[in-house]
Amino acid sequence: MEKNFIRDIKNLKAGSKVEGFFAVSKKDTLQSYKNKQGYYFKIDISDKTGNIKATFWGREIKEKVEEIYNSFNNGDVVFVSGNINLFNNEPEIHTNQSEGIIRKAAENEYNAADFLPSTNQNIEEMEKEFRKTIDEIKNKFLKELLLKFFDDNDFMGKFRKWPGAMKYHHACVGGLMEHTLEVVRLCKAISDIHPTGMDKDLTIAGAILHDVGKTETITVMATGYPFDDNAEDVLRGHISIAEEMLIKEIGKINEEAKSEEEKFPEILKHKLLHIILSHHGNPEQGSVIEPAIPEAAAVYAADYFSSSVTQYIRAIKDDTGNTKTKYVKPIGRIYLGKGDEV
Repeated sequence: MEKNFIRDIKNLKAGSKVEGFFAVSKKDTLQSYKNKQGYYFKIDISDKTGNIKATFWGREIKEKVEEIYNSFNNGDVVFVSGNINLFNNEPEIHTNQSEGIIRKAAENEYNAADFLPSTNQNIEEMEKEFRKTIDEIKNKFLKELLLKFFDDNDFMGKFRKWPGAMKYHHACVGGLMEHTLEVVRLCKAISDIHPTGMDKDLTIAGAILHDVGKTETITVMATGYPFDDNAEDVLRGHISIAEEMLIKEIGKINEEAKSEEEKFPEILKHKLLHIILSHHGNPEQGSVIEPAIPEAAAVYAADYFSSSVTQYIRAIKDDTGNTKTKYVKPIGRIYLGKGDEV
């Protein structure tokens, strides 16, 4: 069966017949029609090219619709057959038992690569740049700490392929590495602008480590997509987890030290942890504390720059409509410039 990608489906006209395999990223509650003559449910489905909503309209008795609804969960791959409808000028797939179907797919029916949005950067080349950057760091304590992570096969296995976020920015395989490297590059530029006012080694180390907690707070489904948060993210968050990870590795350095001079300096530890705890800028954005040193301000600014600019670029690339502007969560209204001539 030929694969219909969502990017192409969104360009189809209303009434067009579509079918294909998609990952379920969200399943809404089963609902009844206003006239109580049937039941329906909505799901968000995804592949590596985007996402779209699908609605199953059931005229049958509740038990039959419930059987379909309960046959799959978030993260499962489903086969969807239906027609394109427009809702608020956005395409959706609508189906019912007489004209189409929604069912859980068997593993031998789909290619997992169809659900793996991936970075367009070369992961091996990015890792080389990270290791070159670490090698250039002069502070022996920061270099040793960074190598605790980058020489750990389990950590690097995740760091190479984990997303930078679940949805809004760098939400792809390799996205965490791509986003982190962007932050590092920006921090290098800021440090070069202020060569005497900042500790470059501390800034770069903070940039490399600022999001390591995401390797423990984002779950990658069996299909690779959608990404999901886990209990640790909901209850503690990646900033708290990152702080714990750094304290643990610094503790190992101190245990291995043969003298007090070889132990990780306390003030350096506190400054580095401060960068991690403040890299979202303020408590309203998820930070534990606001930046209080220039190195923390640099990492915060670079993190915001990387994540926000990427959201605009992604929104423009993913749009398939004909309007010049569009409201996109969480950034708001953006200018798409459809029809502009340069």
